[in-house]
Amino acid sequence: PDVRILANRGANGIDGFISSGLGSAAAMSRPVYLLAGDLSLLHDAGSLAAVARFDLPVTIVVINNDGGGIFHFLPHRAFPGFEAIFGTPHGLELAPIAAAFGVEAAVVGSDAALREELARPAVHPRLFEVRTDREENVAIHDRLAAAVQAAVR
Repeated sequence: PDVRILANRGANGIDGFISSGLGSAAAMSRPVYLLAGDLSLLHDAGSLAAVARFDLPVTIVVINNDGGGIFHFLPHRAFPGFEAIFGTPHGLELAPIAAAFGVEAAVVGSDAALREELARPAVHPRLFEVRTDREENVAIHDRLAAAVQAAVR
């Protein structure tokens, strides 16, 4: 299939990320899927009101790792104060926030469930929250990196 990948201000820009994706959905006459982090969604949560109002057939998948999980892959995660400054835990559930704006929303608990949900075409805006653990994500990444290095040797 013809796939088009768009990015907003590179892979790390959070401000306006959801709004940019929704603008793309409004301009395109094909399914649009957004993959966002929890902080991106929280920073631009008001955009959910617009997607509900205009009833755009967009699917938003949000990785909720309770903050800036991407920073846990960097060496400075061991520094004092890291969690408050970079981890920025928020303790929020995101599906209820989307639902409050009128967007169909659900927490998806497994890979199989997410695949099943994504196989259904979007008719109205919808959001799937995937909850992950930051430390577990780093551990999985480290194991995969070690396996790749071992295979290359």
